[in-house]
Amino acid sequence: MKNIFLRKFLTGSMLLLFSAALSAAEPVEYAGKVSGDNALSLQNFDAAAGFYRTYRQEAENLQDIPAVRDALESEINARILGARAAQAEELLSLYRQRFPDAEKCSVSLWSADILLLKRDPANAAVILTQLLPEIPKQDPRRIRAMLSLAAAHEMLKAYDAAVGIYSELLKNSPDTLFFRKLEERRILALTALGKTDEAIELLAKLKLNEDARSIEAYRLLNTYLSLKNHAKTESFANEKIEEEAKEDGFFYLITSLIGDEFFRIGDYASALGSYRMAYLYARTSEEAFSALTAMAVMLEKMDKPQDAGSVQTRRNAAGDQDGDNPSAGKDQTRKRSSGHGKTLSGGTIRQK
Repeated sequence: MKNIFLRKFLTGSMLLLFSAALSAAEPVEYAGKVSGDNALSLQNFDAAAGFYRTYRQEAENLQDIPAVRDALESEINARILGARAAQAEELLSLYRQRFPDAEKCSVSLWSADILLLKRDPANAAVILTQLLPEIPKQDPRRIRAMLSLAAAHEMLKAYDAAVGIYSELLKNSPDTLFFRKLEERRILALTALGKTDEAIELLAKLKLNEDARSIEAYRLLNTYLSLKNHAKTESFANEKIEEEAKEDGFFYLITSLIGDEFFRIGDYASALGSYRMAYLYARTSEEAFSALTAMAVMLEKMDKPQDAGSVQTRRNAAGDQDGDNPSAGKDQTRKRSSGHGKTLSGGTIRQK
């Protein structure tokens, strides 16, 4: 069993920072910037990066150096949000050459995010641990740094440290979707620590909002914790996904973890249904590949070799994608989901 890699964990926190920047008045309205901001607001990160490159070229032509700097910063952010580690690293190198006076905090945050995308959590944690004491509490970048550090801790399986960060952020937090998602992560991290009873207690205290996304997240967390607590759980063989949650990385993670638990107890039909949900929630070719691999394993366990072969064909097609598409045959316009490789106990199965 391999650990799951949850994509795009910091999208919410980074977009909170960017939305404030987008509201600032610009001396010149650049078409590339306007288009890039629009694409970013739709979380179409690859398209946003392309528009910001156009913005940079427009600014270069006018020798508008502040705009060039802003365009390059925006392009780096979009590449990180789009999980394009190599492109982000190349742009950051260019940025440091062009602007050697660049603020340490921003450069360090970018460097840590890139290391997390490259699955180097140890070095990312070193940068973030050194940086955090230098960021004032009122600086919104502090939340981003803390979330990046929590991601690094999860990748290193230091779940207790991740729980500590989530707990600090959740003190006196407002009842917003962003903080609700942090609570969901804390529940999963506690479960990975083996503190299922504490996780169940937090879930019981979690306010059940009326929006479809929150209701479905609550239901899936309840199912997962029930399985971890060895309680009887209904079959997941014919589950459907929540359409409003397709772009939320939490749902790929939780359905994959539920599949792992059904697999552990030998309920292969429910495991197959869970992994099918994970496939439908997948936002990158990597996620789709992992989910399809797990589906093929379940079908083999269920003595359905022909169906398993068909799924393996789809899996191979998903593996050939460049990352812009979540899986073969899915809508070409679906947004790539960026973020950092993070682990929680369990994860979709990969065939050897």
